[in-house]
Amino acid sequence: MKSLIVLACAFVAANAISKGVIEQFVNQVKDIGGKCIGETNAKPDDIGSLLSHKIPDSHEGKCLLFCIHKGFNFQNADGSLNGQGALKMLDPLKEDDPEAYEKLRNIAITCGAKVTIDSDPCQTASNIAQCVFDEAKANGFSSDMFEI
Repeated sequence: MKSLIVLACAFVAANAISKGVIEQFVNQVKDIGGKCIGETNAKPDDIGSLLSHKIPDSHEGKCLLFCIHKGFNFQNADGSLNGQGALKMLDPLKEDDPEAYEKLRNIAITCGAKVTIDSDPCQTASNIAQCVFDEAKANGFSSDMFEI
């Protein structure tokens, strides 16, 4: 379920983040991700792609991302971006690791401006995820930041 959460997942990698914040986040990932796997009929290959830090090729895999984005309020039901929801997810970092918070906040803002809304909300979710992966790497986060 690593890259399913896209933006919020990145904060797991920051060294100064408390175990409690990470644990709370991981529990949310498991809960929302588990529900979304069932709702989207995502296949093992889709999940395997995500675990390998890749965007799934299948529509079901992309819809798995969309479902999880909705669960974390990154995207609205119509597929549009919910910038406030994405930033709210980062709130626990403000005090716990202000530097990581600022980097991730900037990534959220950058991707919010870069990503265009597709007529297919699942494709939009895929575009968001790719942007976040690219921007996170450009901001010094390694791919193991998605390890949960």
